[in-house]
Amino acid sequence: MTPHYVLIRSIELPTGEVVDLKYWGDGRSIYVAGFIGDRQVTVGEYSGEVDIADDFDATFQQSLINGLASTAESDLLENPCFHFRP
Repeated sequence: MTPHYVLIRSIELPTGEVVDLKYWGDGRSIYVAGFIGDRQVTVGEYSGEVDIADDFDATFQQSLINGLASTAESDLLENPCFHFRP
């Protein structure tokens, strides 16, 4: 089954290219990666897992998504030679 990608935000690289940061989930795991169109342009996915068995799950999940997106954004802007694959 193809994952459903959800846009978090778009960032502009120093080269002028606009990268969309998107997330998707698989069970308790959350993934974030950068895309241009439908093509993944980050070298890898940023991922984490939420293992909370109560009503706070959605809150922690959103916090995890925001943290992963911030890390991906920082990596792309600060070290594109290591994290960006055009």
